Amino acid sequence: MTGALRQSGKDDAPVLRVAQVIGNLQWGGTQELLVYLAECQARAGLALRVYVLSPPCATPYADRLRQAGAEVRFVPKGRGGAAGQVLRLARALRRGGIQLAHAHLRLANTLTPPAGALAGVPVLGGLHLPHPGGGYHARAESLALRGLARGAIACADSVASDNRPRLGALPIAVVPNPAPPPPDLSAVLARRAEGRTAEVPARFLVVGRLSPEKGVGTVIEAARLLAGQGAAFRLSIVGDGAARGALEARAAGLEGHVSFLGARDDVPELLARHDIYLSASRAEGLSIALLEAMSHALPAIATPAGSAFSVLDDTTGRRVPPGDAAALAAAMAELAADAVLRQRLGLAARARVLRAHRVEDWSAALARHYRRVVAGDFRPGGAPRGSPYPNH
Repeated sequence: MTGALRQSGKDDAPVLRVAQVIGNLQWGGTQELLVYLAECQARAGLALRVYVLSPPCATPYADRLRQAGAEVRFVPKGRGGAAGQVLRLARALRRGGIQLAHAHLRLANTLTPPAGALAGVPVLGGLHLPHPGGGYHARAESLALRGLARGAIACADSVASDNRPRLGALPIAVVPNPAPPPPDLSAVLARRAEGRTAEVPARFLVVGRLSPEKGVGTVIEAARLLAGQGAAFRLSIVGDGAARGALEARAAGLEGHVSFLGARDDVPELLARHDIYLSASRAEGLSIALLEAMSHALPAIATPAGSAFSVLDDTTGRRVPPGDAAALAAAMAELAADAVLRQRLGLAARARVLRAHRVEDWSAALARHYRRVVAGDFRPGGAPRGSPYPNH
C-alpha cells in the first residue's frame, strides 16, 4: 500500500490509504459496515487495510473483507500489555503507509489515537453506541479521543448527542448507517410468497446479539402473550451471545412458536422468508439489522432505541415502548392478522431506506470526511435537504 496510488476517474485524484481499526471480527453490525466500505472502496477513492486488535475468530468477516479487496492484519494483545499493543499498531500504521486511521468501538477508540500519534497518522474515532457510562474503560476511551483524535464519526444523531458531553470540544460528524445493497424486490416477494396459504401463520424475525440490552426477553414475553390468545405465528430468533441460555429457558413451553436459530450467515435468505421484523432493543445506534430488514420490504415493530424512529413510523411499521411486552404483543397481533397491511408497510419501508440510506452515499460521505481530516480541515457539516449524508 506504499506505492503511488491513483483513483480512476476524470479528476485522477489520489487514492487515500485508510486504516479501519476494530477490536474484533465477532458477529456485529460494525463489522458488517467494514465489509460494506471495503466493497465501495474503489468507487470512493480509498484503499483500505483493516487492523484487528484480537486474534482471528470463526466468523467469515476476514474472508469477506479480503474478497472485497481490503487487506486484513491482526494486532492482538501480547507482550507489554496495552502499551505494547499500541506500539505494534503504530509500527503497522507507519509501515503500511497509512494516511488516516478510523477506529471503531471502545477498544480501538482507546488504542488507536495514541498509536496514530506515535506513527504521525491522524485518527478519527468511531461512535456506534450510546454513552458507555462510567468505569475505567469508558474514561480511558474518552481521554484518548479527546486528547489525541482529530474528531469522531457517529452513526446517528442520537449517538452523537449522547456522547458529546464526555468528548468536550472534539468535532463529531454524523454519517448515518446505511442499509446494505438491496436485493431484487421481485425475487424477495416471490420467495416470501412460496408455499403461502391462508392457513400459514405469520412469521416474525429477530436478528442480533443475544445480550440483555437487545430486549429479546421482552420479545419472548410478547410471544407468550400472543400464544395465550390462541394466535397462530412463528418467531425465529437469529444470533448468539451470553444471554442465549437464559432466553431459551425463558421460552420454555413455546416450542411450537419460538425457534432459536443461532448465528447464521444466510440472513438475507431468512429476511426473504419472514413477514415482520422485531426489535425490542434498549440501546442502539442506528441498527444495521433494522435497515437491512426494511431493504427486504419487511415491516418492522421496534422500540425507540438510538435512532430507530428516524426511519420507522406508522407508514413503515409500528412503534412500541421499550420493555412493554403487552404493547409489542398488540402490534404483533395487528400485523399478523393483515397480510395486505404488512405488504404496504414493507414496500414503504424499502422505499425509505433506498432513498435515504444508500451504501454508496454513505461511503462517499465517509471518504469526504477522511480527505478533510488529511487536509487538516475537518469541519462536520450538515446534510443536504432530503439526505442524511453531508456533501460539503
